[in-house]
Amino acid sequence: MVRARNVGRARAAGVAYALRNGPQGLWLVTTDADSGVPRRWGGWQLRHARAGTELLAGTVRVADGVSRSARVRERFETRYWQGLTDAGHRHVHGANLGCAATAYERLGGFADLRHGGDHDLVEHGRRQAMRVFADAGCPVRTSARRHGRAPHGFASYLDARDDRPGPRRRWSRSGRRAAGEP
Repeated sequence: MVRARNVGRARAAGVAYALRNGPQGLWLVTTDADSGVPRRWGGWQLRHARAGTELLAGTVRVADGVSRSARVRERFETRYWQGLTDAGHRHVHGANLGCAATAYERLGGFADLRHGGDHDLVEHGRRQAMRVFADAGCPVRTSARRHGRAPHGFASYLDARDDRPGPRRRWSRSGRRAAGEP
């Protein structure tokens, strides 16, 4: 068990364990504890691996929208699927990510970040001209969580679509709560 309280460190520790016998032929996948993958997810990931994809960015569907207002759910659906094409999408989620282990090592792995490590890895792959594929064909069900552990993570993304008054956590650039925040 990793008690890093840092998603980047936690994912990196899991991948380090997977890489203990070397990266050759290994395809890494990540999801979140509050997410559920479809039965065909492993085969979908494997098809991309066999096709030479080095980084795979999948999409998510919100599974338990009842914890959010109808307005938030509507705003999420409208914005999230906007711009989605057969050629790909702009989303990156640690809840639906695949990566060739050799590519992961070339990129230096997940950065030690409290949030955005998945985005950072994919962006580095794009800058390195790796074969990055964004496929919406096998979305992972994820929670509409109201209290996320990662600042600026998916819970914050959903919070930004809410126009109801109420306390919102503010985060400093370091990822720590701002002074005076609960």
